[in-house]
Amino acid sequence: MKRKNIAPAFKIFLSGLFIYTVYKSVKLVDFALSRDGFEMFERMSKDSREMQLIKNDAKKDKEKIDKFIKRSIKRDGFIESFDKTRLFAQVYRQREYSKKWAILVHGYSANGNDMMYMARKFFKLGYNVLLPDCRGHGKSEGDYVTMGWHDRLDLVEWVNKIVERDKYSKILLYGYSMGAATVMMASGEDLPKNVKCIIEDCGYSSVVEEFSYQLKKLFKLPRFPFIHMCEIVSNIIAGYKLSEASCINQVKKCKTPLLFIHGEKDEFVPTHMVHKLYEAATCEKELFIVKNAGHGVCENIGKADYWKVIKDFSSKYLN
Repeated sequence: MKRKNIAPAFKIFLSGLFIYTVYKSVKLVDFALSRDGFEMFERMSKDSREMQLIKNDAKKDKEKIDKFIKRSIKRDGFIESFDKTRLFAQVYRQREYSKKWAILVHGYSANGNDMMYMARKFFKLGYNVLLPDCRGHGKSEGDYVTMGWHDRLDLVEWVNKIVERDKYSKILLYGYSMGAATVMMASGEDLPKNVKCIIEDCGYSSVVEEFSYQLKKLFKLPRFPFIHMCEIVSNIIAGYKLSEASCINQVKKCKTPLLFIHGEKDEFVPTHMVHKLYEAATCEKELFIVKNAGHGVCENIGKADYWKVIKDFSSKYLN
């Protein structure tokens, strides 16, 4: 008799647990992958040491950025990606012909404007610069963020657009945080030979690993069953499975020279991830760990050393 009494209660418990898991997973995916979640994310991160350092350096460079814009030939443009999503980018070209191009991909919740600080420096090195707004960001279409996965194919479209206009172009791909994941995911695709090297700064090893880490850190939730349910939800509302979006799997297929950069004290995308990525890559590769740098501030902390590494690496493949 006691067993019969327990069974209905256990079923009710399991049903309640399932409903809670589904509800929580929908909220988590909506927070993490929709444009509507950006405002809350930005409020959470605005007072961090890293964010203040980035803002201060960008503010100091404002006049230099304005001068760089005036020296360049600026164009805005749209393309249509593989799934008909309309994508926006800014282009800053040298006034004298240059075959060197740098495509700079921004991080989560940002847009191309947030890469102006880096754009000026690449422009100074003689590059034409293309700053795309990733899908779900800025002026590009898309209600949901794909954390680099669909963005990798969008990036290939931008590369092809450059090659169509200049078959002699030599292209460098650079990405920061989610943008770093984007260029790494693109590295496993069939890229034109015009893409000479790729630089990633503080990218995650996979979306599942990063989400699992943040679930525990921010929400005190276990990987199981929430990641599994989030996988189902993301596939329904955002059009991809979280487990598909793996930088590890993509860099294993990469044939383009790859420079990995990461902060020694990154607590948002843990530093151990870059070592896994570096080990997985079978292409020509280099690793640069910036001492005392948290997430996204390797350039701000590394300064001259950061750019020396980039110059030395890129000069091997672009001249």
